[in-house]
Amino acid sequence: MESFAKKKNNITFTVDYRTEILSIILILSDKYKDLVGNKMIPLNNKYIYDRINNKFDKYKNHKTIQLFNQIISKHKYFNYDAPVTLFLSLDSDLKCNKLNNYLYDEILDKDNQIYEFIDTIYDFAVDINFDEYYKSNKKEYMSFIDELYKKHIDNNIITFLNSFFKDNSKELFVNAIPFNSMSNYSSYIDNKVYSNIGITQFSKEENLYKDWEWHVGDMMLVSLHEFCHSYVNPLTEKYVNENNLNIIVDESMKKFGYDDISTIINENIVRAIVLYYEKIYLKERYEESYNREISLEFKYVEQILKLFKKNNKYLNFEAFYKNEIIKFLDNIN
Repeated sequence: MESFAKKKNNITFTVDYRTEILSIILILSDKYKDLVGNKMIPLNNKYIYDRINNKFDKYKNHKTIQLFNQIISKHKYFNYDAPVTLFLSLDSDLKCNKLNNYLYDEILDKDNQIYEFIDTIYDFAVDINFDEYYKSNKKEYMSFIDELYKKHIDNNIITFLNSFFKDNSKELFVNAIPFNSMSNYSSYIDNKVYSNIGITQFSKEENLYKDWEWHVGDMMLVSLHEFCHSYVNPLTEKYVNENNLNIIVDESMKKFGYDDISTIINENIVRAIVLYYEKIYLKERYEESYNREISLEFKYVEQILKLFKKNNKYLNFEAFYKNEIIKFLDNIN
């Protein structure tokens, strides 16, 4: 299958058919809804839940759903961004022979049952006649895509990413995941980078992405945030040894679901980068955004921001990270 999509300036806006298959699995899985709480509590996307439950409830005991429930019962971190990243790792035939280290090693602890689950997805899609379901929603999906497009076209994201990270090799996607309430996820598979956008409390049933924002520009900044994770997270994984760091995971971070040191490091760096973008391109928003991050107790943002004036000294962001970020983390220690 091919996803409905629209492209502008190297960013593809889409409602990916693979994450739409995932939406059916997640909504049919009571175990998953219990696990993630308010991320799967319907807001004005309740009609999607009703549509899926009415059409596919009889498949709740399908082998695919059973295997999915077994996997999430064994692996408590297989939630939020992980299932989305897994499905975006599938090819056009809904297959994947080798998952990346993040999913297979870190999240799933090298559990080969995940490949047994993947092997059932194509048959699941055929059994539920997913092709017909996806195509029947084309008008709705295209309205979502048009809103994503409108909220991203007047910006300097590509220019900023290329100049800040000194890397223009990535293919960028903004993917609507309308079944997801109140959260957005980054996924990166090889050189493909996804900003997966859920809905917000402002979203209205007529079009879940039209009234998505509190302030104009919010969605674009969310996408920038998610894109930045694809550059930052692999470097933290490569260069940071959590055991050598004296960073405390306190309640202010746990309330966001950030319960390990690497995640806290990544969030502080990415939030600092987005502030740096605002300082250049959205000066009128910068002070409010900066004060918000400080009030939310992202305690390293201020110091990391100051480091960015040294970024241009380095050939690329990885060299900057190895020298400046690692030195900063050592000084915290």
